[in-house]
Amino acid sequence: MNQMYSIDILIVQLIGQKQGVKNMNGFQVMLSDEQAASLKEYVFEITKEAMAEAKNVANVDKDFLKKGEMAKWLGISYNSLSKLESMGLPVIQIDGLIFFSKEETKKWLMNHQK
Repeated sequence: MNQMYSIDILIVQLIGQKQGVKNMNGFQVMLSDEQAASLKEYVFEITKEAMAEAKNVANVDKDFLKKGEMAKWLGISYNSLSKLESMGLPVIQIDGLIFFSKEETKKWLMNHQK
């Protein structure tokens, strides 16, 4: 049985923007229940993949970061992080490898708040 389903305007706008279409207003299409379920599954999967990639890029799942990752996580340059390091920002150094704890970095920064 066919039913009328509204397609989320945000998805339509994102697709339209990539194709150079502007000022898209919502539209409706006829989808079978099977097609609607398939579309929902597809949107869910691409959203899940995008969220996993965003978490990976933002290092959300990591408690300890390398120097370049920490600078990126803080939104500062590598040199600025080196300056904070020289000011006492805690680091973990093991056999020449340097790591920063996100939790300890947050605490240290909060202790230097004015």
